[in-house]
Amino acid sequence: MTPQSLSDDERSRIRFYFLDSRLRYGLILLVFGLILIEVTLGKLIFLAGLTWLGAGLALATKRPSEKELDQLLSRDLSSLIEAAARALDRPEDDIQVPPVALLSPSPLVAQATDLRSVRPRSGRDGHLRSPLNRAVILMPMEDQLGLYSCDQNAVNGQISNISVEEHHYRDIASVRMEENLASTANPARRSASIQRLSLELTNGRIVAVPVVAAWQKPGTGGDGVLGPTELEKTLGAIRVLLRDRR
Repeated sequence: MTPQSLSDDERSRIRFYFLDSRLRYGLILLVFGLILIEVTLGKLIFLAGLTWLGAGLALATKRPSEKELDQLLSRDLSSLIEAAARALDRPEDDIQVPPVALLSPSPLVAQATDLRSVRPRSGRDGHLRSPLNRAVILMPMEDQLGLYSCDQNAVNGQISNISVEEHHYRDIASVRMEENLASTANPARRSASIQRLSLELTNGRIVAVPVVAAWQKPGTGGDGVLGPTELEKTLGAIRVLLRDRR
């Protein structure tokens, strides 16, 4: 069954989660207002800063929970996996292992004009979530491993920079996951741990995929984000295909 696309209201909920209320600007106004509190302008600046902070804190209390966000993103990625299957143009019975989507924040997030009011956010569970991600779908097929890659905008549902690759199993030397790579793309996020999936080809080329979260299509052994154990099971099944199809 083809997953139902997210509604406009659900897209708004995703935007609301990532909304940047820019509390630092409110704090700046508050400090300047205190400095100039003796004059009328200072009182107005102080009041503006206080109002800004109050509005920001009120928005924070209404932000969707991480569980709700993950459920929305899971449905969104189910549609993306369907798009990958269509792009690779293979029958459903040719898929040997449930496809998995690997996500990492896209470096284009700061350049997206429609995302200026939102920002990536680290949740209470330590996972970094981003409104714009580079998604790579691993599609283990009968004789080849399909890779469907794109930049996915979770706020408006658009995808861009699509690429499709197919590698015969005999041309793949190894598939491995490297742990705990520090994020250097954004200095403010260096505390976030990023894994990297490395696909080494026999011609010496290495396809490296940064991973902050792994998702699997609901109803195929996973429902949303995959933990390390579930992801390793999927990678283990791909390694079996590499061994048996060579």
